[in-house]
Amino acid sequence: MEIVEQIRALAAQGIGRLNVEATIGRRMEPDELAAFRKAATVRQLKLSQKRAAGPKTAAERMREHVARTNEIGAIDPRPRHPRLVEACRYDLARFGWTYCRQVLKHRPSKEMREGMIREIQEVLLTGGQIVEEDARGFGKTTWIAYIAPIWATLYGHRRWPVIISATAKQGRQNLIAVKKLLTRSRALAQDFPAVIRPLVALGGVAQRAVSQTSGGQSTDIEWRGDKIVLPTLRDAATGRRASPGCGAIISSVGIGAAIRGANEAGQRPDFLIFDDPQDRKTAHSPSLVAAVIDYIHSDALQLAGHDRVMSAFVTITPQCYGDVASELTSQTKHPNWTVRVRPFVTHVCPRWGDLVAAYVTEYTEDLAAGDAAFTRSRDWYARHRDAFAAVRVVDPLQFDPALEYDAIHHVLNLRARLGEAPFNAEIMMQVADLDSEIAIDADRVAAALNGAPRGVLPPGTDSACAFIDVNITRNNGLSWGVVAFGPGRVAALVAYGRYPERGALIEPGSSDLARNRAVATALRIVISQIAALKLLDAKGRDVTLRALGVDRGYLPAVIHRTLYVLRKTRPLPFPLVAVRGFPWNKFGTRAKDMLRRGDHIFATRSQYGEYLAAMSPYWREIMQASFLETPLMPGSLSLYGQSAAAHFELASEVVAEKLVRKYVVERHGRSETAWDWETRGKNHFCDVLTGCFAIASWYRCYDSLSQVIDGVAAGRVQRREIHQDDLFDPRLNKLVAASFTYSGADDETEGTGETLPPLEAEMERRASPLQPPPAPIYRQPRKQVVHKFKRGRYKR
Repeated sequence: MEIVEQIRALAAQGIGRLNVEATIGRRMEPDELAAFRKAATVRQLKLSQKRAAGPKTAAERMREHVARTNEIGAIDPRPRHPRLVEACRYDLARFGWTYCRQVLKHRPSKEMREGMIREIQEVLLTGGQIVEEDARGFGKTTWIAYIAPIWATLYGHRRWPVIISATAKQGRQNLIAVKKLLTRSRALAQDFPAVIRPLVALGGVAQRAVSQTSGGQSTDIEWRGDKIVLPTLRDAATGRRASPGCGAIISSVGIGAAIRGANEAGQRPDFLIFDDPQDRKTAHSPSLVAAVIDYIHSDALQLAGHDRVMSAFVTITPQCYGDVASELTSQTKHPNWTVRVRPFVTHVCPRWGDLVAAYVTEYTEDLAAGDAAFTRSRDWYARHRDAFAAVRVVDPLQFDPALEYDAIHHVLNLRARLGEAPFNAEIMMQVADLDSEIAIDADRVAAALNGAPRGVLPPGTDSACAFIDVNITRNNGLSWGVVAFGPGRVAALVAYGRYPERGALIEPGSSDLARNRAVATALRIVISQIAALKLLDAKGRDVTLRALGVDRGYLPAVIHRTLYVLRKTRPLPFPLVAVRGFPWNKFGTRAKDMLRRGDHIFATRSQYGEYLAAMSPYWREIMQASFLETPLMPGSLSLYGQSAAAHFELASEVVAEKLVRKYVVERHGRSETAWDWETRGKNHFCDVLTGCFAIASWYRCYDSLSQVIDGVAAGRVQRREIHQDDLFDPRLNKLVAASFTYSGADDETEGTGETLPPLEAEMERRASPLQPPPAPIYRQPRKQVVHKFKRGRYKR
């Protein structure tokens, strides 16, 4: 038989009969000759078929080569350790320590297993929206962004988790870490072969994912920089997926990425993982914080579609007051989030503050001495180690054995290196609010409710004023409010709103003419809405506004002209007044422009017409301090309704202005009160309420005159009727005229717009609700003669 097989092989190679007989050293037997002729015939048939088919093209040869190269063969989907796989199915901590040990420094502590890891496991299995504050640098990213998505997709708990980080670069780095964990874990490849072995076969080359096959069927892998689509292997008999993780998706992007409408063959994201979605720049910028919060709620949480509620888990480290962590953890602003706060130090010891201060002193001495081993501080901790026996930390194994005794020693070093404020924020989860002269926050403002319906003046109030703040920036528009006042300066906000409710007032890049028209149109609409607002007192009687003020700090020419046209074409039962707020160091005007004066507010004129100038910091302080009083009590300010959550947007804008310092300065030879304010975010409704308080004082909606003014009024008994405005008129009261200050032009916008024609300006003056006395005639002073002495002569 061996000779026959040898003859067949030689015949298949095209060797002739004589050469075959010479090779075997004899003539072939009949059966050997038959085998030779059969093999030669088969060879001739193959050659004939090849000649008939013709030569292969380069593309055909390349396709055959690619198919041979990317064919990974059939894969047995059965795990090597089935019991271990089942044990980890509902145990995230065990899965991480079993299959992802290469990214873990040590086994997670009991506090971590029962805390952060348990929380993310429950949300992945049952759903929900949790925001958790965790300390910086203690492994939250490893568990949340690396291990949890792999566990959820391999077991089929989730089909498309999306990891969202602070930046796009960080998002790419997170996905790179996930890829390395999937392809370099030998334990995963053994127990999840249907998903992991095709990924390993890629060899890190993303181009191979397009053409990879298993048993001739495509694995449908996507191996991109922002998304991974796990391979799909199906059972040849049933057609089902060989593993629950087949075809699952893991995405990783940065805040602001275009993720709306994400859909993969009818599959939509079903879980969001926010891995510290703020950097230092974002945390210290109120506008960026607002953008992140809007992105989370408007873009990310809507990815699941309308047939299900998106589940999400946020891990974040607070950095400062007002950052993304402060916003998301506010239950009044965002009650849909479940809040968890986990500081690294869970329990402190007696005299913790004194001990920490003493250790920082020793640490500072080591730095001053240039001791890199920190001998003094190490010895001090060794001597006082028993005093820290009651201290408990989340991860007792988190320290450097070469320089530190234990995790408590590590915490003390962090306190010495970071400083008090960063340590309290990033390690202890204790963020201090900005120091303010007025102890007020958004929660307190929103909770100052009087229970009255919208548009109804509560008991103790009998008049009302309105104010409109003009702004054209994105998502701002015109903000307005109506505040009711009563004796004792009892105040209550009875209605407020914003126009437009959504979107921008004008399109970006619009011309000045289009901007002016949009502002004028919006102003007319808002004034019409306020005029149509039905106000009732506590007994159900109609109430008419005392006045409606409009901020004229922006586009004064447009504001004045619009108010003038409205007065002429549509008479209203209340006056329309232009108002401008000034800081304390710019509050004042030329004596010739002064018309009448009130309590930190006066009537003045400009080239566009007359307006009221108010000292903003004075009235802002009064307005904010009013929220500290009991609602409907003297000196209080309250909100209508019974729901604090309904007013939280307004409340956040009211407290956006922080009174940092109030002090007395010497200015123009006399002492004046000064205010230092810091603005954090949008403050338009704060300006609205401030304007309402100022014009309410001007129109005497409450008894706010001081005893000094009352004393001046008592001294003018020779007049039959005393009008309070006369007390502040410099032409009638010399004491008031002597106290005037001059600070130049009222603002930078004066003198930059179109001047009114003389006739129209006169009509504007006569139609003004301020009713000023006739303007006096001013004469130009004579030019002075200047003499110069040059070369011994007087030269004029």
